[in-house]
Amino acid sequence: MSDLTTLESEILAQVAAAADEGAIEAVRVSALGKKGAISERMATLGKMAPEERKTAGAALNVLKDKVSEALAARKSVVADAESLHPARGDVSLPSRTLLSVPRIAQTDSGHGRRILVVFSQSSRVNN
Repeated sequence: MSDLTTLESEILAQVAAAADEGAIEAVRVSALGKKGAISERMATLGKMAPEERKTAGAALNVLKDKVSEALAARKSVVADAESLHPARGDVSLPSRTLLSVPRIAQTDSGHGRRILVVFSQSSRVNN
């Protein structure tokens, strides 16, 4: 049983450390996948004596349920965090769009009068 508690603590630590959905899926596959740590132990149940199989099978099922619940909870936390802070581009790069800010120029009409001319700027980036 000590082996299962060690395995449980290792897997739950990996789940807690998973920072995105890809990492969560990698932990799920390594624990519950076809060749995962828990699945490999489940495969050895057939070689055990009936009484030993009963207790070991129950313990493995409890572990499997705990890991599944932890994975689902972590996936929910990561999804909530990503929805609050969507992926952004590199903020150190200049913006690709310009604000529409009017340009104001003063010109002399030649008769001693100044005329203010307002130029509208397009919101497209001039390349």
